[in-house]
Parts: sequence; C-alpha cells; structure tokens
Amino acid sequence: MNNSIVDEYVGNKIKEVRENKRYSVIEMAELVNVSRQAYYHYEDGKISIPIDRCKTICKYLDIDYIEMMQEALNYTINHINQEIMELQREKENANIQKKW
Repeated sequence: MNNSIVDEYVGNKIKEVRENKRYSVIEMAELVNVSRQAYYHYEDGKISIPIDRCKTICKYLDIDYIEMMQEALNYTINHINQEIMELQREKENANIQKKW
C-alpha cells in the first residue's frame, strides 16, 4: 500500500472542511506555501503531509489537530480490525473446504 490509512483519513478530513468553508485548493496551497498539485495530493492521501504543514492547515481551517489525529488513529484501528476479521473468515472457509 503506497499511502497510509492515516494519510487518507487526514486528506479526506481537510478536504471536507475546506469545501465546507468554501476555500479553494489554490487559496489553501498559497496559505501553506505549496503547489496546487501538492495540496491536491495531500487531500487525496497520495502523499503524507509534514506535521508542521498539517498543523498550519488545521489552523487555517479551524480544525483541532490533536482531535483529528486521534480520530485518524481510531479509524486506522477499526480498518485493521476489519481486515483481520476478513482474513480470519477466509482462513475458516479454507479449513471448511479442506474437510470436504
């Protein structure tokens, strides 16, 4: 996996808030001193946002950085738990098929 679950969560969060506040990508890119393309990649989770830059984005969008990261951690844990349950189901199905 090229991008992390946290990158995807954070990107989705900042995009959602940016759109709700009616800021353009161009405005945000200029505020945090990155190219439009880099900012797009932040929002689509293709690249990780450096911590200092993420905090700056959160400041401009009025997002609580700590709270967002806690949400991202919980989202990641839930995602991993779902993957584990799916792998366990696949293993159980494979064992059942072996018995037949």
